[in-house]
Amino acid sequence: MAGMKGTKGEPGKPGKTGAPGEYGQTGGQGRTGFKGDKGEPGKPCSCAGGVLSAHGRLTDAPFVAFSAALANRIVNVLENTIVKYNILHTNEGRAYDMATGKFTTPIPGYYMFTYSGMTTSVKGSAYWSRLVLHGEPVISLYDKSVGEHLSSSNSVILLLKPGDEVWVELDARSSMWGDYTGYVTFSGYLIHHV
Repeated sequence: MAGMKGTKGEPGKPGKTGAPGEYGQTGGQGRTGFKGDKGEPGKPCSCAGGVLSAHGRLTDAPFVAFSAALANRIVNVLENTIVKYNILHTNEGRAYDMATGKFTTPIPGYYMFTYSGMTTSVKGSAYWSRLVLHGEPVISLYDKSVGEHLSSSNSVILLLKPGDEVWVELDARSSMWGDYTGYVTFSGYLIHHV
């Protein structure tokens, strides 16, 4: 025969922590949360002198470009002479001055310059020319006629600061052909504002 049921005993001490179980399955994606408040507008970007538009395009960026040609012949100059190009195709930024023949840098940056020359058709006539920055030659051209016109060109990229002056100069005794068709040119433009 069984005895009487006794009283419930005190709970025992907690057991030791068991080994970790296996990882469960990855749960599904949760529900989309509530829409947050609208943020404050950001500051406008000033990128290379321009402003980044809402579509990520640069607008109102500085633009400097000129292209000029010589409409007349220059024959046997007596001294070193600045070439004054008298046909102006483009002068965005108004940096080229036809009266002086000089380009004056309006904003700092990297600029591309190119110029060309052509001899007269008189055999033996020649020109020595150079692109000049602050009175110092940077690049040069030379051609000597063999009884027909000969032409050449040269280009350079320069880092310029505001007020820097660039021009094309002929050496004494040089002769250069020019007419309305634009064989002799001087051009420059801003590549990158710094």
